[in-house]
Amino acid sequence: VRAVHRHALAEPAASIAATAPIAVQEGDSLEHVAGLMVEHDTRHVVVVGPRGLPSGMVSTLDVASILAAAI
Repeated sequence: VRAVHRHALAEPAASIAATAPIAVQEGDSLEHVAGLMVEHDTRHVVVVGPRGLPSGMVSTLDVASILAAAI
């Protein structure tokens, strides 16, 4: 959306991103991930596997859903 607004669809994603991506390992705890989100004021965290390649994404909505289900 940001790239469309800037008329910059050909630009690299890194130049469009609002913040530098934060990455965690697949085995990291939800508490650790949520703490990083707060510390870095971000809504998404990239999850990387053992080879260092992205395997998923955790959002604040994911965290909220898990916490709500635990109540």
